Amino acid sequence: IRTYAGKGAALDRLADLQTYFEAEKIEVEQLLKGINLNDWNERFQVIMSTIRKFNSNTALTVQTAAHRALIQLAQDFIYASSTYGRIIISELYLPESEKTIRPIPLGGRLGGRKYIVQNILFKFAVDDSCFYQSDYAAAKVAGHELKGLINFFNCDIPGLCLPLMSLVDYRGFRLIAMSILPIEGSKTLLYGSQDYGCTVHKDDDQFSMLIQKAARSMNIKEHKCGVNPALSKSLHTPCDLEGHKSTVDGRYYLLDFSRLLPPEEPLSSIKNGHLYRLLRPEFVRKYKQPLCSDAFSGFIRAHNYAEDNGEVIEATRYLIEYVVPSFSVELSLLVNDFRHTKDGLASFRLTEATHRAGVNVRYFGLLRSYCTELDVRTLLLVEMAARVIKNKIRKVLRETMRQLKVPLEQPYRRRLIEYLNLILGHCDASEEYWNKSIRKSIMRKFPCALSEIENSKQNQSSLKGLLTNFSDDRMDGKLLFFQRLQKMTGLRFTSRINDEFVQNPNSWAPRGVQPFDDTDLEEIGLRVKHTNIVTRAEGFILEMKGQMLWAQDPVAAERFYNLAIQKYEEALDTNPNDYRALTYIGEILVQFIEGHSKAVTNMKFDWWTPEVQYADTCFRRALEANPSDSYALFRYAQFLEKCDFKEAAEEMFLQSLEADPENVSCLQEYGNFLTENGNHKLAEQFFLRVTHIAQRYAAIQDRLDMPKPRS
Repeated sequence: IRTYAGKGAALDRLADLQTYFEAEKIEVEQLLKGINLNDWNERFQVIMSTIRKFNSNTALTVQTAAHRALIQLAQDFIYASSTYGRIIISELYLPESEKTIRPIPLGGRLGGRKYIVQNILFKFAVDDSCFYQSDYAAAKVAGHELKGLINFFNCDIPGLCLPLMSLVDYRGFRLIAMSILPIEGSKTLLYGSQDYGCTVHKDDDQFSMLIQKAARSMNIKEHKCGVNPALSKSLHTPCDLEGHKSTVDGRYYLLDFSRLLPPEEPLSSIKNGHLYRLLRPEFVRKYKQPLCSDAFSGFIRAHNYAEDNGEVIEATRYLIEYVVPSFSVELSLLVNDFRHTKDGLASFRLTEATHRAGVNVRYFGLLRSYCTELDVRTLLLVEMAARVIKNKIRKVLRETMRQLKVPLEQPYRRRLIEYLNLILGHCDASEEYWNKSIRKSIMRKFPCALSEIENSKQNQSSLKGLLTNFSDDRMDGKLLFFQRLQKMTGLRFTSRINDEFVQNPNSWAPRGVQPFDDTDLEEIGLRVKHTNIVTRAEGFILEMKGQMLWAQDPVAAERFYNLAIQKYEEALDTNPNDYRALTYIGEILVQFIEGHSKAVTNMKFDWWTPEVQYADTCFRRALEANPSDSYALFRYAQFLEKCDFKEAAEEMFLQSLEADPENVSCLQEYGNFLTENGNHKLAEQFFLRVTHIAQRYAAIQDRLDMPKPRS
């Protein structure tokens, strides 16, 4: 092996290392070979264990292969869960004997009817037992099941295995679809309780340590729980979250995530609100002390009930009295920045920004009461109205199904068109519906949403008219509302009608009493929600396509890059602290800023351009979410160097190498940085470090009888 000294030689060694990593490439297809296609769990665990082994030096080809396998698995799972979920929901009210897929008795008082098809467990999110007194609440609990799972994924704890899961929304109903796990109830249970807290398990020290590590990263409090003091245990999770060790594959598994996050202080007017009105993970993570998942539940009544509840009450009041008012100022600044972007306010992702601040959507009304900026108040009202009407549409669909009881299509289409014409038609009936029914629903769901003047009986102004109350007359608030409604409900309208509205903003009045007819509604779509890791994987593949085409076909490359950003932003909608998605967006923005300049090495960025500011924001958010991610630190260092912030760039280079001393790309680039700034002697040490790492990998190759890197 040659000893390299100097920048040029180190670049050769870096190429040799890349050859090694290519030779080391994990053949994911080989790992999956022999696994049954509908063994969703085994496929998922193999792929995720591969992805978790990635480090700063993992070749892009290896990462691409694994992400492709994850996307293929997700596509298969979503297709299967959508296909069977549609059938299960459509046949809900048929007699059992006439159903294509029949429910099975699996126990559980609150889980709804359950079905198993092709190794997928389906659970209905309906309030059959009237425990919550609404199907809306049952659907929220199902949503928290997926959110809790996502929070565990984000902890990235090796050894903790999680199920593949999606939510299927169709005709107003919601199903949880989950891969069958190789566990056997009480036989494999080693953590938590499956008998409503009568017996609580904490039987495996290694598993408990993994859970403790995850809980600390989420700021979840360890607490004593169980209805029987003699059989109680001190857990870091809700009492009814279950941990199992499979006797089939020896893996640790988790399930039942719906109450992972602590509740907010309950309102006496909402029955069992502590089960689904939970605090945001972003708020909990940043709060001054850990909070108890089981607060206000019977699981802690015999233990530290007053203290655990008191801490949650204090946290809720801090959220309401400090976080929400503070965020109202930040929100106005964010909206103002978006006025100057290419797509303007229409591209502002309000929900993601709010969640990032740790504020729940249910506080939009309170948030609006603190906002004085016209555009911010209107954006909030549009979002609140869309969410209220989304729930009303779901209720309309459920009631229609209860009446018909048979799986038809046309009656639903007709009923939906009638309702949408009532919502968006230009007529007195629509104005009355908004001013009475919608106004009341908004105030009930979002307290403080309307000012005293807006909500006074003497005020005869149109609530629907407030949707268009933007500072720029060209901004079509009703169109923004219609687009949000489509995204939230899964309703698909023809491209013709959407294009017509986009090309003719604020043209609702000429469309009259019935702006829609049957031909405008393309499909009562089925909406599927899944984890952010799948969406991020899709973005990664699109980004790789953009990289490959950047030199040969820049137009196609830019299209792939923009599609990648869209996918990463979707991942951020699910998890605003997805540091990998934020880092990848920053990478792409840097590529756009550099463009196709042939002098990229010496190019410096104009710090005050919007693109540079946005890239900086993405990198900083990524590092706020994970301050020790070597890759994000390295990419931010490169960015800061381009901005000519040399001291800050050097600090980021060093922090990246502290996080991962063998980050070869960072070692190489920091050596280059030192060379360009005249510190040749110190740079030599970093170039030699690259060589030493290469020598070690060469020795590994010799032991494995693999081809050596070229010399």
